[in-house]
Amino acid sequence: MACEQTQNSGPDQAVEELEDTITYDGQTVSFTLPEGERDWSLHIAGRAEVEWLGGMSLHYLDETAWTPGETYSFDLDGESVGDITELSMYIDLEGQSYTVDLLPHVREYSKPYPYYRNYDYGFTLTLPEGWAEGVDIQEMDGGVDFYMKNAGDWDGAGWLVGIYLTDPTDWQGIADAGCPHGQRFLGQTAQGVLYAIGPSDVRYDETVPGEMERYNALYERVDELLDSFQLDSMDVPTAQGDITVWNGLPYACQENGWTALSEQPIPLPREWEDQVLEGEQALPNTGTFLGRMMNERQGWLVAAYDVGQEHNTYVYRTQDAGATWEEQGKPQWPSFILTGVGFVDEERIILAGRFQDGTGPCMVSYEGGVIGSTGVPDDGLISSNSDIIIKIYPEEGEVSKILVSYDEGSNWTSIPVYGLS
Repeated sequence: MACEQTQNSGPDQAVEELEDTITYDGQTVSFTLPEGERDWSLHIAGRAEVEWLGGMSLHYLDETAWTPGETYSFDLDGESVGDITELSMYIDLEGQSYTVDLLPHVREYSKPYPYYRNYDYGFTLTLPEGWAEGVDIQEMDGGVDFYMKNAGDWDGAGWLVGIYLTDPTDWQGIADAGCPHGQRFLGQTAQGVLYAIGPSDVRYDETVPGEMERYNALYERVDELLDSFQLDSMDVPTAQGDITVWNGLPYACQENGWTALSEQPIPLPREWEDQVLEGEQALPNTGTFLGRMMNERQGWLVAAYDVGQEHNTYVYRTQDAGATWEEQGKPQWPSFILTGVGFVDEERIILAGRFQDGTGPCMVSYEGGVIGSTGVPDDGLISSNSDIIIKIYPEEGEVSKILVSYDEGSNWTSIPVYGLS
């Protein structure tokens, strides 16, 4: 009998028997632990790339008590499977460690079209139907072009669209001019602004029968391609409402690109006032910036600077739609290194980080003007006050997941952790 076989076999066979029970029906992943007196320890985790959110960590069945012979399951919507880039079951059994890749078990429900990923500039696209077979992708310095295959050998033949990198200041000039050539803002990373532009003239040979139809079938899906644009998880995510800084001024990501919120520069950190900074009257561009407007008037900005061996992080807040910004403070740990930010609401923000010696993770919270800091243990951290509960989870030495409840734990909202590039 299978039960007796598992009881008398080693952990390798027990894990194989577990894997044989894994099923997925498009809504639920299920599996059964083999019977027998074994002490199972399982951790199910992964990552997803979500267009409106960026990279996020996935965790399932945390804090579950595992019992041999029992069946376990977790929900996984078939429509979101295509966003998942990693999904694994990590098993510790009788002193041995195993990893079971769950993606093959759910792959039949994934997005039907392949992806294109640009590693130089850190973004991913979902290729529309027909593009994998009919489009030639040409990477170059400064961007990437998409051409209809076999369109001819003349300059620009078959060009469908290009995605290019430019300086934020140059893009602001394009946006101020109303994007005269149909330029479309896609996102911003630490390298600059990524935008798309397409042809304004015919790019196929009109004398060849069927060329117009072949080209138009691809061209009509350009917007679908650009709508799928996603920055990689370790780049600064960009969405409407995100805040960055350029030449000391706050810029907000809006529908037509980055727009200056104020003509008044963001002030230097208070502790810099006694330092000699030639010509500097506002935040210099050498920092890394993560910011978010939480509503029409209130928002947060985090500025991180590395000077030699020193790592400094400063928190700013606006309550007048970005017209002015007031420094809230900085982490008091001298060895704190910022790795990400969770924008909870207009009153709360969480800085995720680690220590300079590589230990961690740790976090600094700002809640109603009160600054608190603590380490994050391996099994997570729960922080609460009278009106909110915050759960913080680590993964691979960094804070990777933040959950917030405003009703004493009845309902939870996931807060994305914006990572630094």
